[in-house]
Amino acid sequence: MNWSQLEQVLNEMRIRIGALAKSWGCQDQDEVFQQVQIRCWQNVDMLRQHADPSGWIMKVALNEIKQLHRGENRRRKREASFEVCAGTVDSARREEIYQQVSDAANTLPSPYRDVVRACDLGPESIQCYAERTSRPIETCRTQLKRARSMLRCCDYLDDLVRHSEGDDGL
Repeated sequence: MNWSQLEQVLNEMRIRIGALAKSWGCQDQDEVFQQVQIRCWQNVDMLRQHADPSGWIMKVALNEIKQLHRGENRRRKREASFEVCAGTVDSARREEIYQQVSDAANTLPSPYRDVVRACDLGPESIQCYAERTSRPIETCRTQLKRARSMLRCCDYLDDLVRHSEGDDGL
């Protein structure tokens, strides 16, 4: 299969890909189609192994839709957490939450505790923290990601989240 044949097959499948994206709640079906085109062009060798590439293309489309769906869910969760911190919680409650997160961060092992204190609880960016500690930025990002994961698993914070989602108006 050459490039023009791939383009033709993709254009014929555009409506099916759009319908699949719509069924998953994706608003921007053109974005999904473009991502599928890119992925197919990147993996054209895999496509050449199939006599009828439509099944493979639909699998690629489903994977791209799932990835976009997960990203959208993560974005919504981030926005919701920013809303809690940005003004829907009074300053006394915000300070209480900050203190509880700080206390939970103190239970983490040293490198994780330090990166959370600097980047999440403090004003420092991950890049500044990496430069200050002379560590690769990828290492610092990984440590911050793992620290956040540990904090999410912490029973102490789970109780805080349950309390925040309760009937106290938060």
